[in-house]
Amino acid sequence: MKGHNDSNQTPIYGNKGVPSAANTPGGRIACYSWSTKNGDLWLFGGFGGNNDLWKYNISIGNWTWMKGDTSSGGNASYGIKGIENPLNQPRYSFEMGISWTGDNDDLWMLDNSGCLWRYNILTNNWTWMKGTPPDTTYLYTQPVFGSKGVFDSANSPGSTFFDYTRWKDSNGNLWYLHGQPLILWEYDVASNRWAWIDGDTVSIDYYYGTEICMHSGDEIIKPFIRKEARACWIDNCNNLWVMGGYGYFTSNDLVYFDMADKQWVWAGNDTVELDYSIFGTKGVSSPANKPCSRTGAIPFKDLAGNLWLFGGLNSPENGFYSDLWMYTIDTTCTKCHIVTGISEIKNVQNIKISPNPTSSTLSITCTNKISQITITNLLGQTLFTRNFNSEQVKVDVADLPQGVYLLKINGTEVKKFVKE
Repeated sequence: MKGHNDSNQTPIYGNKGVPSAANTPGGRIACYSWSTKNGDLWLFGGFGGNNDLWKYNISIGNWTWMKGDTSSGGNASYGIKGIENPLNQPRYSFEMGISWTGDNDDLWMLDNSGCLWRYNILTNNWTWMKGTPPDTTYLYTQPVFGSKGVFDSANSPGSTFFDYTRWKDSNGNLWYLHGQPLILWEYDVASNRWAWIDGDTVSIDYYYGTEICMHSGDEIIKPFIRKEARACWIDNCNNLWVMGGYGYFTSNDLVYFDMADKQWVWAGNDTVELDYSIFGTKGVSSPANKPCSRTGAIPFKDLAGNLWLFGGLNSPENGFYSDLWMYTIDTTCTKCHIVTGISEIKNVQNIKISPNPTSSTLSITCTNKISQITITNLLGQTLFTRNFNSEQVKVDVADLPQGVYLLKINGTEVKKFVKE
């Protein structure tokens, strides 16, 4: 879309605040990034850059240099904590991708020294919100934990590198998983306070217990320590999911943090390193399928609540991957605390399908009249659509390959079914 087809290009800044076809951030890695409701893409800093902030407008296809310095070094100007000022500026940071887009489209970031910053798009100003700036003799700051589960104005995650696991929950609060030791933090936007939610302040032995659906509820799961765990999601039930990263070794474990019980659950994959993937058949869901161990994978979530990841690195010896995976959450195993988007947990039309799994025919009943049935695969491809006018219909699925499918009723309600 933009930029050079060669490496190590220097930025072209143009005039601050003015979009131009010639502008480009240049070559850099490990930046902070955001997307906003109007579709603009934002990036800050990164190795090879400065403490510069950029905006890319998709509709016009141009970059704009918004804030920061054009010279190397990227020193910070903190100002007064909690006070917005045009002179405020975060320090140059990289390999620390803890960034969130706020409910009001503010851009939030946690820098390498543990200072939390907020950028107001409307005023084009930064605010230093939390944390202690490093001094000139010691560039790192220590965490302040306080009491577990208690928000306190003195609490702070402290300095770190290579952390990328973060979420924003349904209340607009910001979450961050520190990798080594494994500490889960929550930031309450309204009170401007951090809380240490889970984890131990020193590294301890991991424990996985039994997988989801076999989990007794009284086991205290302790996942691996990890860095570069970029593959993270928040599901339609407000639970926090993460896969992989490197710590004791490069892993592919899939775990989620149950927001109601405030504990980790092992959802699947391996507790030992897996240096090869089990692919199965492309586009067909199977319990046997699983990606290999990896770090740095790129995550996203679709409207049906499925978790996607792309690529990543297994090890320098095994190289980089370009494989695309989708994970379908078993909602009968995962506790749900809130429903957003499309979810089969919210079923206002009282729809029932049977048998499920099926090898030939689906019987579908609904308290309302069924006007249309659509079947898609997990890649979103429509395989069947037909109009009806009845509270009970039957659909022949015998010709479908084995796998998991989405059944859409009347254009709104979505159910999953398995073809054996």
